[in-house]
Parts: sequence; C-alpha cells; structure tokens
Amino acid sequence: MKKKRQSNKGFSLVELIIALAILAFLMTAVSAFMGSSVLRNRQAKADLKVSTSAQLVYNEITDCIMQANDIILVGYLIPKSKTVDFSKPGAEISYDLGEKLYFVKDKSGFEDIEHHYSAYGMSGSFSYNEAGTGNVRKFSTLKPDDRIYVTKLIVKTSVPIDMTQTNDGDPSKTVDQVMMHHIEGGNHTIKCTVKGSQKIYNENDTCYHEFDFEKDKCYYGKLYAYMVKLNDHLNMASDASKADHIYTAELSYLEYDNGTEKEQISGCVAKVDADKGQIGIDLYFNKLNMTYDTLGMVNIRNSHVLKSNK
Repeated sequence: MKKKRQSNKGFSLVELIIALAILAFLMTAVSAFMGSSVLRNRQAKADLKVSTSAQLVYNEITDCIMQANDIILVGYLIPKSKTVDFSKPGAEISYDLGEKLYFVKDKSGFEDIEHHYSAYGMSGSFSYNEAGTGNVRKFSTLKPDDRIYVTKLIVKTSVPIDMTQTNDGDPSKTVDQVMMHHIEGGNHTIKCTVKGSQKIYNENDTCYHEFDFEKDKCYYGKLYAYMVKLNDHLNMASDASKADHIYTAELSYLEYDNGTEKEQISGCVAKVDADKGQIGIDLYFNKLNMTYDTLGMVNIRNSHVLKSNK
C-alpha cells in the first residue's frame, strides 16, 4: 500500500502579505486607541490641575475679603460700554483704560498708601480728593456695575497675637509690653490680662495679604505687624521672590499699551458695592477657558471696610 505523503506546504507570498496587512491594520487601530486614551488622560490631569489651582486662588481671595478690616484695590477702570473677553489669551485691549487707580475706604486709606507705599510694593505719585478725580479714590465713587481690571489687592485681616512669633515680645510675661509695629512704624503698648492659664492681649495682630496679578500669574505674600517670624514677604521687584510666591500660573490675560509700554492685564475683574459692603471677584483661566466667579458678591463681615461711617 502506498503511503500518503504529508503536505508541509507553507504560506504563499500573497497570504503572507495579506496577513501582515491585517496585522498592521490592527496594530494601527490599537495604537491609535491607546494614543487617544493617553491624550485624554493627560488632558484630564491638566484640567484637574487648573481646576484645583483656580479653586485655591478663588477661595483664598474670597476668604480674605470676607474677614477684611481694610482693603486697597489697584487696577484699571473698564469703560461701561466695553465687554470683558479673556477667551483669547494675549489679545490686545483696543480701548483706553486711562491711568491706574487706587481704591480705598476714605482719606485715611490714601494716607496709608502715601506713608507705607514701599511696604505695599507700590511706586509713583498719589493724589486724592473727595470729588474722586485723583488716582486714589474712595470705593463709594464706584457704581455697582463698574468693573476693574485688578493688578494688586491688599487685604488686612485681624489675627490673635502669638508672642512666640514676635521678635520683641516675651511670651512668658503677663504685663504690658511695648512692641514695634513693623508696617506702620512706631511703638504700640500691648496690654495683657490673665484669665486662668490664658493670656489675653488687648490688641490683635494685623496680617497684610498681598495679591499681585501679572500676565498669567497670581502672586501671594503675607506680612504681619508684630509676628514677623511668620512673614512671607512678596517683593515684586525681585524675580527670585516672585518665583517663590507664584500662587497660580494659569490665568488668562490681555495686553494693554499704557502709552509708555505694553502691560499684561491678568484675568481678575472686580466689582464693588460700597453701600452694601460687597466685593465680587471674577477669575479667568486660559487653559480651560474657565471663569470662577462669586455668583454674586462676597459680603464683608466688617461693615466699615468699603465705606467710612464718619
């Protein structure tokens, strides 16, 4: 009986080409799917980072405003007929914003700027009058629908004194102590009374919160009148200090030619209602085209922050 020969014939060239083509197609499809998935994952992480950064900045600013004892707001008044559009970062503002304005509660706020402008990182000349035609103006001159491109926000809040964080206070003493006010200058007498094991001082410390807005960045620093060991001073004239105090680098911004140079106006817009003691802050972020706003206005707990009762 004749034995049947076993066939060991391989793939033909045509079959091999077809198989390779199918494999290549499948690999391309899988690669495209994986690439798209990685891209979506990276975008989701970037979106989360911006969203988290936005929320942190918004919360810090609004929390400070709610607890404020005094506020200085610096920026450009937006013409009423103009809309605010930060959807194209770096776009040029085509209308005239005039000079930079400083908004304060009353004349004492103007004197505060005049005497301590260097501590607040300000420079230039300042003028004030009750009619509101100088570059330092009362909050009460603003109408509720006025808007301001914010370049600097200084918020003063009151905090209990911890003598261990001062240079010239003695935490072991229960008597009055004379201490230097490191922002306004001069010596202040801090009276102390004891209730049980607790020392109670007749004066709180003042924390000066400084928010500076420049291009796509918000910088944040703090100074204390007495507890200088807690100071985290922001010096906008120092690149190193600015690098150490970046709070977010995700803001949208616009460019404005102020007549001598081009200035980058950050995506922070404020509204003020001095009669009601309210400030609204809108923050615009460029990577997600997001806006974080107050959905209304922030109520300041101290009713005399924006308008003097004199």
